[in-house]
Amino acid sequence: MLLAFYRHLKEQSYYFKVILNRGYELDIMELFSDIVQEAMGQVVDVQQAIDGVPAEIHWRYSIAAHFSVASGWLQNDFPYTPEFMAEAVLKLTKEGKHYAIL
Repeated sequence: MLLAFYRHLKEQSYYFKVILNRGYELDIMELFSDIVQEAMGQVVDVQQAIDGVPAEIHWRYSIAAHFSVASGWLQNDFPYTPEFMAEAVLKLTKEGKHYAIL
């Protein structure tokens, strides 16, 4: 699913860049969240708490991370292949290596 997402993002990059550039006029994060939740709702229970963290907090954290990574990749003209991006994001997600750099 992630690989298909990154391939689609690259193939339709012109349109996604227009959307990102107009993001201040749109609630782009909510739109992204709705699209992903609709897709993921068929695969996982997006309402279930994970390790004691309420689903809403976990969901918003995950959406913000995925949105930021994907938009950075798009705005930097694809420095990595869609395959690499999908593998990297999946690795971070599956292995739980979410380290804050703050």
